[in-house]
Amino acid sequence: MALKLSQNTTQGVTGEYWRIDSMSWTKAPGTANVMMALYKDEATAKTAGSTPLLRRGVSVTGISATTPLADCYKQVKASRKRRVNSTDKDGKITTTEVETNPFVDAVDA
Repeated sequence: MALKLSQNTTQGVTGEYWRIDSMSWTKAPGTANVMMALYKDEATAKTAGSTPLLRRGVSVTGISATTPLADCYKQVKASRKRRVNSTDKDGKITTTEVETNPFVDAVDA
């Protein structure tokens, strides 16, 4: 299991293969803290001793006792939106929803 989503690093390298590097799962409430690791590609990720280009932590909910790993991948991709208020020059307040999950466009690899 893994996710495919292109990401440029600050070192100027592009990776596209994300996999769970570690997870801390709490069974009773069904929550997990997941550390995603980015690799250049699948072959690099599967090479013994390869080092991720970067890591990104994600907190997720909805993790079942029967399929925790699959649920983590599903929830890592789930949409997370927050409401943002902005005021125009006439003082009118507009509320919009902004996507906050960088993995929302990831596909299963």
